[in-house]
Amino acid sequence: MRSVAVITGLALAVGGLAYQMQPLEATAAKRKPAGKVSFYKGTVQRSRSKKGPWKKLKRGKPFYKGDYIRTKTKSRVELRFRDRSVVRLGPKTTLQLKEASFAGKQKKKVSGLVKAGRAWANVHKYVSGKAAFDLRTENAVAGVRGTVFSMATGTTGTKINVWAGQVAVNNSPYVQAMQNRTETPAHRRTSKAPINFGGRKAVTFKANEISAEQWETMVGAMQTVAVGPDGKQSAVASFTEEEASQGEDAEWISWNRDLDKASGIEH
Repeated sequence: MRSVAVITGLALAVGGLAYQMQPLEATAAKRKPAGKVSFYKGTVQRSRSKKGPWKKLKRGKPFYKGDYIRTKTKSRVELRFRDRSVVRLGPKTTLQLKEASFAGKQKKKVSGLVKAGRAWANVHKYVSGKAAFDLRTENAVAGVRGTVFSMATGTTGTKINVWAGQVAVNNSPYVQAMQNRTETPAHRRTSKAPINFGGRKAVTFKANEISAEQWETMVGAMQTVAVGPDGKQSAVASFTEEEASQGEDAEWISWNRDLDKASGIEH
């Protein structure tokens, strides 16, 4: 069973520019890959910067911590990590791999930022300790230890469907964005109140005259939740395979479910 400096000084500035101009292969040679592409369709690209340059990704090619990976129209990709976890990106999706560490079972950590589009994650079981796997958007985080879930994000917010296991969903990116927008460093405040991992707990963050409510809630198998652009969550609701197969994401869901079964990674 398996349960998503500013640098001053001319010499340093020139050195930094030279480093940026190195090809992806030259900089990647010094780093261990986070995983490899196990499937792709259409145009898939990766870059060390959101501004490029972009290089095509194909089957068998490695990807690394810090990479930006994007798909074009009518394209998709399957990223298989070193711990056998899988993340698939749908058309017109951008993923920034912010963290990818595999130093011991209890210290593994993977964190990705989905800029836009759809993602599907089948996460290998993470043991207790500091091990963690999460996918986040501009307004939500889905943190897991071993599960299957899908995520779609855009201008209307983020929707998360859990297919197996449990996912802890919270709106910390939205709260942090509000703090950064309304506070100066000298007036930055943080709450000492803990987030209850096992249920929803509200925490109020005061930022000048603007406040944001931070929450975290558990979403179980065959349940869905949405997080709006304002950081507020919808009620957690149940869904069925039949209901999911009738929406606009029907083909995307069917493709992922079939691929999980064929790959032997179905929970």
